[in-house]
Amino acid sequence: MKGNTLRVTGVFNGVESAVCVHAVVRNGGYIDVENNTMSAVQGVILYGDTTVSSAGLLRVADCIFFESTEEFESALVCLYGSVSLLSGAQWRVEGNNVSAFSLLRRSNSQHKIQLSGSGTTVVLAHNRQADDSFLLLTWISRT
Repeated sequence: MKGNTLRVTGVFNGVESAVCVHAVVRNGGYIDVENNTMSAVQGVILYGDTTVSSAGLLRVADCIFFESTEEFESALVCLYGSVSLLSGAQWRVEGNNVSAFSLLRRSNSQHKIQLSGSGTTVVLAHNRQADDSFLLLTWISRT
């Protein structure tokens, strides 16, 4: 997904997102969210258990994200499930301009990020916060 303007117009329970991913990515496959402008409670939600393996790529890059409400703790990327990165998989969040509570957050303490295998990589780099109140990671302890 590249070069789009994505906007959520209603707020119902805090899980409204510009992009919702519920996927298994493997064998060099990829999900690439690049150069988009997003206005929503959450930018990209990884919903349910997401697995990226065998040189797969999950990437959010060069996007502009504005939270659409101050009622919820918004984030560019929000986990509503666990993420497993296996066997050379890559997860990259880089070069984004964010006006939100956090860059990355999980909605529940049971949601985990698992890294396994040679070459598996997570990159959080060159992201910018609009108002200098940026929390890189938000790990919510509610269950």
